[in-house]
Parts: sequence; C-alpha cells; structure tokens
Amino acid sequence: MMERVLLLFGLVALATSYTIPVSPEVHEVYENGEDENPILNLGSDANLFEGDILIPEGRNALIDKRYRWKFPIPYILGDDLDLNAKGCVHQAFEMYRLKSCIDFKPYEGEKTYIKFEKRGGCFSSVGDQQNGQILSLGSGCDHKAVIEHELLHALGFYHEQSRTDRDDYVNIWLNQVTPGLEHNFNKYNDDYITDQNTAYDYESIMHYRPFSFNKNETIPTITTKIPEFYNIIGQYLDFSKLDTLRLNRMYNCSGPLTLLDQCAFEYASICGMIQASSDDADWVHTKSSVGAEDHTLLGRCRDAGYFMHFNTTTGRPQESALLESRTLYPKRKLQCLQFFYKMTGSPKDRLVIWVKMDDGTGTVRTMKKIHTFYADSDHTWKIAHVPMEVGVKFRYGFHAVRGDPSASTGGIYIDDISLTETRCPNAVWRIQNFTKIMETADYNTVINSPRFNSPEGYGYGVRVIPLSSYSDYTGNYVGLYFHLVSGENDVVMQWPAKNRQATLVVMDQDPDIKLRMSTARSLTTDARMTSDGKFLWDNPSKVGKYDPSCECFRGESLGWRNFVKHFDLRRRNYLKNDDLIIFADFEDITSLIKTEVPIKPKECWSYVGDDRKGQNVSIGARCDTKAIVEHELLHALGFYHEQSRSDRDDYVKIWWDQIEEGMEHNFNKYEDDFITDLNTPYDYESVMHYRPLSFNKNESIPTITTTIPNFNEVIGQRLDFSAVDITRLNRMYDCATTHTLLDQCSFELINICGMIQNEDDDADWVQTLSSPTDTDHTLAGRCRDSGYFMKFDTSSGEVGRSALLESRILYPNRDEQCLQFFYKMTGAAGDKVVIWVRTDDGTGTVRSVRKIYTITGDGDDAWKIAHVTLKVTKKFRYFFQGIRGSSNSSGAILIDDITLTETSCPSAVWQIHNFTGLLTTTPVGGPIRSKCFYNSEGYSFGISVYPNGRDPTYPDYVGMSLHLCSGENDAVMQWPVANRQATIVAMDQDPDVKLRMSSTRSFTTDTNARWNEPTATSGAVWDISCQCYRSQDYGWSTFISHKHLHRRSFLKDSDLIITADFNDLTHLIKTEVPVKPAAPMNDNTDEKSLSEVEERQEAPKHREPRAANPCRPNPCFNGGVCVENEGKASCRCVTSQTTYYTGKRCEELNMDGGILGALIGGAVGVVVLTLAIFTIIRRAQ
Repeated sequence: MMERVLLLFGLVALATSYTIPVSPEVHEVYENGEDENPILNLGSDANLFEGDILIPEGRNALIDKRYRWKFPIPYILGDDLDLNAKGCVHQAFEMYRLKSCIDFKPYEGEKTYIKFEKRGGCFSSVGDQQNGQILSLGSGCDHKAVIEHELLHALGFYHEQSRTDRDDYVNIWLNQVTPGLEHNFNKYNDDYITDQNTAYDYESIMHYRPFSFNKNETIPTITTKIPEFYNIIGQYLDFSKLDTLRLNRMYNCSGPLTLLDQCAFEYASICGMIQASSDDADWVHTKSSVGAEDHTLLGRCRDAGYFMHFNTTTGRPQESALLESRTLYPKRKLQCLQFFYKMTGSPKDRLVIWVKMDDGTGTVRTMKKIHTFYADSDHTWKIAHVPMEVGVKFRYGFHAVRGDPSASTGGIYIDDISLTETRCPNAVWRIQNFTKIMETADYNTVINSPRFNSPEGYGYGVRVIPLSSYSDYTGNYVGLYFHLVSGENDVVMQWPAKNRQATLVVMDQDPDIKLRMSTARSLTTDARMTSDGKFLWDNPSKVGKYDPSCECFRGESLGWRNFVKHFDLRRRNYLKNDDLIIFADFEDITSLIKTEVPIKPKECWSYVGDDRKGQNVSIGARCDTKAIVEHELLHALGFYHEQSRSDRDDYVKIWWDQIEEGMEHNFNKYEDDFITDLNTPYDYESVMHYRPLSFNKNESIPTITTTIPNFNEVIGQRLDFSAVDITRLNRMYDCATTHTLLDQCSFELINICGMIQNEDDDADWVQTLSSPTDTDHTLAGRCRDSGYFMKFDTSSGEVGRSALLESRILYPNRDEQCLQFFYKMTGAAGDKVVIWVRTDDGTGTVRSVRKIYTITGDGDDAWKIAHVTLKVTKKFRYFFQGIRGSSNSSGAILIDDITLTETSCPSAVWQIHNFTGLLTTTPVGGPIRSKCFYNSEGYSFGISVYPNGRDPTYPDYVGMSLHLCSGENDAVMQWPVANRQATIVAMDQDPDVKLRMSSTRSFTTDTNARWNEPTATSGAVWDISCQCYRSQDYGWSTFISHKHLHRRSFLKDSDLIITADFNDLTHLIKTEVPVKPAAPMNDNTDEKSLSEVEERQEAPKHREPRAANPCRPNPCFNGGVCVENEGKASCRCVTSQTTYYTGKRCEELNMDGGILGALIGGAVGVVVLTLAIFTIIRRAQ
C-alpha cells in the first residue's frame, strides 16, 4: 500500500531536549524516550561495535562479494517481536522495493536468511553471513527508518562516519566520549570498506547524531566542519539520495521493483506519453509562468518547470483530449497512481482517469474508467491518489473534458506523476498555509482532521499540534497523534479495536518519489487502559468526547510529540505551496501475531554407494520433492553428477570465471577408471545434471552451458528420471523385471501385447491405424503409417452387441492395482465400456468373472483418461467389453495407451481441455478451478490452476494450488485437517509409464487456520458453480514452466491432465527405529574390500596428504561435503537443487503461502512416494 512506500521513521532528539507537560487527552507512544537514538543500544549486553553492528572480526561484507545477498532475501519474523515492529518491517521492505532492486520473501528453508527478533536493542550483522543471522528490533526500534538502517547493515553497509576520509568533514571529540566506548568512532581504510565512489553524505541514514555515546548530555561527540550541516547529521527520516545510489551500485540494480512510471514533464519527450489521434483537442506541454506555476519547481527557476495543460476557455462543451502513458508491464496486480493537479476553469470541467489494457490478443485496447475528478472553487495544486488493479500490460490515461468554455477562465493542469505497484493511502489530509500556523501557534494549538474510515469501517482521525511540547538542539517539533472517531459502522465493529496498526506519514513532496524522505511513525492498538479505567481503543461513543465540528465523538489520542522537526519541514519539500500533506492508515495486522516458522535442516545430500555400515541421506529444507529424493537416492545407489563424466567437455562448457570463489571443485571431472557411464551417451536430460546457474557468483550469468544451445533449457531438470537414468540404473543392478508395473500397451505391435479376442462375443475389437478422422493417442496422429489403437465399431448391429478384449494372464505381488487407459467414444450417448477381471477360481483356472467399472458415452468424442482400481490377489486377466448402446450410434469406441501398475489410483483426476488456448487467453494471476473431489476419508478438496502464474513475478510458469471445499461429510470430519499430504501431479502423457517425467509437488497440512472447515465464517468463499465454500489456495507459483509443458508430452491433444491426492500421514510422524549394532567382522577380505570402497568414495586415486583434521583440506570432489566420522573423512554429495547451490531464486521451486513442504510428515511422505516410483521403473537387461 502507498503508505508503506512512503513510511519513514522520524526518531528524535537527544539528551539536550525539553518537554512541556501535555493535555491528559493526549498520550505518548514513548513516555520515557525509548525512541531517542535507539541504535546506540547503550543498555544492551550484546557484543556490539559502532553501537548496532554484530559481526565477526575480519569479515567485511562491503568489499568481499561473497557476503553479498542473492535476492529475494528470505526472512523470518520471530514471534517475540512486537506486533507493531512486524508491521514496520513490511513497511521497510516496501521502501526497499520502491527505491532499489532489493527484495524479500518469507523463509522456506533456505541456508541463508534474516530472522527478526526482539533482543536488547537494535542491531544487525554486516553482510550475508551465509548461515542465517539475527536482526534485533528491541524497544524503540519499531520504526521504519530504524529498520531501514539495520537492514542496510545486513546488506553490507557500515556507518557513514567510519569512512577513511571522514576527518575532512566531521570532528570526533574523543575526550567527550563515554570511557570504554571510543572504538565506536573508529574509521576504516579503503581496503576494508568502500564508499562506492560517492561523496561524504551528511544526510545519510547511516550517520551518527551529534550526541552519540556522549558522557556530558550538553556536549556533542561529533560535529560537522561546515556548521550548517550540524542539525542534519543523524536524520531518521528515510534513505538519503546517496544511500539509495550506493545501495543500487553495490547490487547492480538497473531499476526499482515497484516503481512503474513517474514524470515531472521537464523534458520534451514528456516521458513517452502520447496524444490520442481521435480526440478534439490536445494537452499542451507548458512552461511555468507567473500565475501559472508548475508544481515541480513552483516557478522558482527561469526557463524551467513544465506541466501539462488543457485549455477549457475555448472550443465547444464536451470537447476533450486524452493523454496516454507509454505501455507498462505490471508485476503485481495492484497499483497506485499519484499526481498533482489543479482545475481553474468551469465547475463543469472534468478530469477522467482511464486504463487501456491488453485485450487478450496482445493489443492494448480494452478501456476501463477508473475515477473522475470535478472542478471546484479551489484553484490551487492538489494531490490525487487513484487505486488500480491491472494484471496485464496497459497504459493509463488522463482524459480532460471541457465543461462550459463560456464560464471558464483557465483549464486543467497535471504534474509530478508517480505510478507505483503499491496500495494507495487510505486517508489523505492537506493542511494549507502551514508555515503561518507554525509561526502563530502556541502549546495549546490543536488541529483535528476530518473523520476518515478504514477499509474495515472504523472511524479515525489525526490530531496535529503545530508547536509541540518537545524541543531539542535543532529547535521545535510538530506533534502528530492518532485517535478513533465514532461513525455509522460502530454497532458492528469489534471493540476494543485491537491489533490494528495506525501509520501517519508527513509527505516530502519531492517530484522524484525515489528521493522523497517522508517521515512516518506507526503504533499498534492493544488492550491498554486510560487513567479512568476505560479501554483506550474502545468505542469512541462510549469513551470519547463530543466534537460538534464533525458531529462525532473523538477518543483520546496516542502519538508522538517529536514527530517531525520544524527544521526539517523548512529544509526539504514538506511544505511545497505551503501545504502540509499527511497520509493516514489504520489496518488489521492480526495475521502477523504468529509469524515464526521453524528453521529447517539445511541441504540435501547423500553418500555415494553402500558404505556397508549404515548411512544417512539428508532431506533438508526445500528437498521434499520427489525428484530431489530420487536424485539423492541415485547418489546412494552409486551415481555421481552427469557433468563429472570424463567426456563432459564435448557436451558442456564450464565457465570457471563465473563460479563462486571456493566452489570450483564442484565442477571437477573424473576419469573412466573412477566412475563409469555404463556405456550410455551423455544425458542432458538426466536428473543428475547441474542447472546452468549452479554455484554462480553473478545471479544472471551461468556457470555451465551446453555446446548445443537448445539443450541449455533442458539441463538440470527436476521432474523425474530420464530414459538414460533408468537404463543406467537397471544396467548397474542387472535388473530384468519391475516390481510394480504389471502391464502396458499402446497397440503399436501386431501382437497387441498378447491381448486376445473372446470367441463367444458378437463382434471384435480391431487394431486400427491412425487416420485424420480417428487419430491415435500414442502419437496423436503425428506420424504417417504409425500410431495404432483398438476400435470397436458401434455404428451397426443390434443394440447390446458387444466385443471383449482380454489381457494376457498376470501375476500380482500386491493386493491393489490401478488400470489407467485412454478412451474415446464417438458414437451415440449410451455406448458403454465395461471393465472386468477374470480371476483364478481356486483350481488354477482363470475363469471367475467380476465386473469392476462401467463408462457410458456422453457425446464428448475427445480422448479422455480413465483410472480403475482393481483389488486382485491371484493370477488374473483384465478385459474391456465394448457395448453398442443405441440404434442411432454412428461411431465407435477407441482405447489406447494402457498401463496397469500395482499402485493406488489417484483420488482426483482433472483433464483440462484446450490448455494451449488457455495459456494464450488467461491473464496473469487468473485461476481455473476444478470441481471438488473427495479423498478416501471423506474430505472434499479442489485444485486451482493459474496458466500464466499466480504471482506476476513468474508469468512463464503454471501455478497450482490446493484448497478445501465444503462437503457433505464436514459435520463428522476432524478440524483442522492436519497431517494430510496433498500431492499434485501434472502428468507427462508419454505412452511408456517408465519414461514419463511428470511434475510432482507435495506439502503437508498442519494446524494453521487455513485447514479449518471451509465455511462463511472461516474466510472461505462461496462458489455458485459447486454450491460450496472454497478455502484459500495453498500451493506453488512455479509448479511447472511453460517450456517444460511444450517440450514433453504434458499437452497431448492440447489437454493438461492433473492428478491429486490428499492422504493421511499421521502414521508417519513416528517412524524412526533403533539401529542395531553391527555384528563383528572377522573376514579379512571383507575388511579390505570395505577399506577400498571408503578410499574410492572419499578421494580420487592421487589425493593430497591428509592434514590432522581429515577434512582439511577437503578431500571430496563434485560438490562433496566432508564429514569426520571416527577419525576418517566421509564425503556426501550435495544436490544443486536448493536455492543456495543453484544461485538462482528457487528456480522451479518457488512456493506460495510460505510452504515449507511437509515439516516432518511431508518429507517422509515424499520419500515414500519416491520409493514407490523406484519400484515402478523398468529393469531392462
């Protein structure tokens, strides 16, 4: 929201201050001055230097690029953090996004993160410590500017006065420093910190105040050599211009994240805006003149200061002009258009704000009216905020309309436009002639705002005291206070109004929003009592005083006597046109009460091969996906990474200069006498291959590329085993059969997989070649003279005529099977396919028949998928019975691509037709929702698919989420529904189930309120299409990329098939069993073999001599992590899947809703799922 983009912290004064008692109706947020220079942390017991820096000696993140962050930065808000501080942290995040490319995201198990906690003061480490770090926000630190200051430390910045050249600009009076604290005024050489080639900045938010660490409250410890800057150093308003410049230089930012557009019309290009060719008149680029001054410079500069003007004194009524912006590309579906305008013409003049959006074809032409401004008697510059919600490329436009030219003496002016991807402020209050108010005010002067209403419906107001009771060495202050106001909604509001954050902002009207230093403060309501025993935040009609000016009751006020200095108001652009502009917001932050998430174990790794004495496989944070577990198990089974093959340089290029320092060993290659490729070609598609950005030091430059460029998008896939992965696995272990694949058939061979026709039926199934009218499913009609299916003609013969097609005899190992096949019914509705099984009758003869499932034609002649559960424990055949259902039938029944596995069928299957078209027409953030399904327990759930991403940051991915639905069983279900693993699969429709590379993700539910029964009161939304309530979505923004969808068989016949399960994992919470002691080994040959195995996995043939610590130097190759075990070194292989090791933000593992995967149950569930996948793969000789 906009106030979060403008919120600043205006910390006050120092020891040399004076306070006059204030009215009992006004209360101070900080009665004891906790907010006065909190970064000094004088009472903290933490090991700090420079007041608020916590850092190991010798580590300098500012110079050393290894300690620069990669974005977005993961964060955790500790539950011990004050609620107000949590809200202010989010405000600080928004300011970073507005002024730089720095971004933040909720922690999801990454190795490096910032955890905000409430400790003894405000302090931070400097730079990314690469193993998680604490940023403390103690008492008095809950202000956005203080949090910005501490985050600048975390990002790698020291205090301004520690520069090597500081003595040219300031004097340090060490004799006035409290004894023992002199080290806080150290300065550092250029080889330790850098100024990023910028000038000394008196205005930096990182500069000490004059009285920092002083032993005499009236004598400063630091003064400026130029006296005019003495009152400026140590400001806590916002980033200075140079703070922003340094931040963007350090992190190579090319532009801010949330600033879409801004324009002050100072250049002839007018920021790329265009005039509509079809309107009646034009906006005119006009230079400031006496009586018609611009807003940017207020006419102060000769031959400068422009604005756009539309003359309404000439022409005819309703003539108009449209001024359109350039085409803009939003990342969020939330914008705020802020601009200044004045209307000096007829009261009938209008200014209409429009947006012109992408119509779905790529053309920007769909128009939508947003807001209309009407002229009034106030002919001065005013500020406007217009909220927008646009999720596709667009232009915004200013449409000026002449009302009555005969009554007009002027026109419409606009200037200083800013368009940000934030929320607009809820309330804007403009106080005119504020300089005169300050000059004439006394301590009793009070100005109350009009009544504003929050989005929830609470009434509130702002109280301004122009001459506060507080002063310091810089002079007087303005006080700002917040209070509740009675309103028409009070009867339905919750009282007292707790856990709402009130934020007040005094706006710096600099035309460049990135350079504004607006001052802001926030407080959060609670259950505090007034002196007469009433709740401070209770209904104002009960506890407030009547104000006839608003015909309302005003509650007592809470705020800050030291909100903003008179000195600052006069120094910057706070009083442009002598207007003081105040923003106010009052929002519910109850959702931030519980924010802390557990820190997950780090890294995914495994030993290579069987070490013959038991070993661990680590499934750490963000490792709980099926493909990563498969990857680690392949290590455990004896496989190294694909790009470590001896012939790898023929296929890929390693860019050594782009690898993170100290990580080069991860790209070693090995000779054939150390690892083997099992006589298989180099496999770009292997699940064991690094991604292009693995271990990179520059987030946009790869470390590994393919010699054939087309394969750059293939390497590093984390979908499933490749075909070559399976071949190698089966060759290594001499596998001849598979455990759970009983049968599969795509009817491409003349023997039709050993199926037989029944001799007693009326007709036959016919093996049929694909044709333009009847394409097969296997090849989708793409190949000439190929592509077969089985067909039963229902266009002739009697009604009830049927044909039976039976499988060969099968021998099950488990008691449950799933028959999957594709079918198409092109005849009349009523044709049927019946699935039967014929089982051993107990004598060894397969003849006992049982009907399993019936599919009836519905007139839809597209290929559809079917899953049929069989529960057979003895040898059996399955068979298909085709039945002609109507004498009007003129088509046939087709079946193809049969698979029979000894696994459970999915509980939900959703086939989305024409998904290719939906990718083209669905806007970013637009969902498609399934019908509601039931799991075996009786819970109802649904799937949401976002074809072009749920998050505008990832428009090239399909997002998928799961939600609960209300259902007929809810009264007897257990709520919240915890410990259930939701698994969503986007199915690769390859006809060979062993070669499918379906994309699978899982998470496990917990006791969060989102898993409560979906009802009107739980926050669920009523959906008329299912006559049910649907809870909020929870899932992944980046489930699968568009490139993967199109590269494999995910979109056969343009259909996307999704399967889903919602299974109880409670039984997996406790799964660990004690490891039994190994029996003593007396066989010398075995001991020798074991020694050889250990030597082989720990090091190459010619390894360096070991140091006293067997892991120093690191003897491991190819990303190996060395662990000392009984005095010996053991090597673990680390996957390149995690955020830290790939160097790219989560690649295809970014998640919504703060998913950590599964906690305990989820990771276990993924392992179980992966083991099932291993057992289904083909074991070819």
